[in-house]
Amino acid sequence: MLAMLLALTMPFVVMAIDYNVANSSDQQEIEDALRILGWNYPFLLWTAFIAAGMGAGRVLSAGPHRAWILLVVGAAFSFVGYGIIGPIGNRVIASDSFVNEEAWSDAWIQSVMQDGPHSSGIGEALGSGGFALAAIGVCMLICATPMRWLLWPIRAAGSMPLTAYVSHIIIWAVWISVEGGRDPNLDEWTDFRELAPFWPMTVGVLIGCSSWAALAGKGPMEALLGALTSGRQLRRT
Repeated sequence: MLAMLLALTMPFVVMAIDYNVANSSDQQEIEDALRILGWNYPFLLWTAFIAAGMGAGRVLSAGPHRAWILLVVGAAFSFVGYGIIGPIGNRVIASDSFVNEEAWSDAWIQSVMQDGPHSSGIGEALGSGGFALAAIGVCMLICATPMRWLLWPIRAAGSMPLTAYVSHIIIWAVWISVEGGRDPNLDEWTDFRELAPFWPMTVGVLIGCSSWAALAGKGPMEALLGALTSGRQLRRT
């Protein structure tokens, strides 16, 4: 319930901040706002995903057989987000008349329903969040059968999510460092996406995580985080 409430309300807050930033002439104000907001990962909206993850954990704590709940609920949210709410906002955004709309106008409110990647719209929040819950449900149900070994690479990556995520950032940073030296006009975001890096990075991360899990066990970032938090607990006691 909390996750759904946040997914329905936080997009308006994020979009309102974006609107004020876009209409500001103060460069420092713009940089401060983007830094606080979180750029493409606005923490105000992502609290909905955190709440959804905590809720999923509570459901699964009763046993993997409850994973069907995540599958059904997630699929429903994904359908509503991508199939019903998102298209409303997408049509408004694509309209030629949608130019410099005032915040909280009818068109602006409808635009908040969009579902584009990293748009922070309601459609994206419900759609992507629901898809994630459904995917977790499917994986849990499969892993409760003898077919679980087919998902071993995904299980390996799932055992070290922080390592898998950080590896993406490192790859991107290395690419920016190399290509930025060759091309001073490099667009770090657009040019990288034009390389279509999804499959190479996904396969590479799965291979890397699987190899690390087989040879060393716990992921390096997870081991580091565990050591740091354990040390703090020891000092407190």
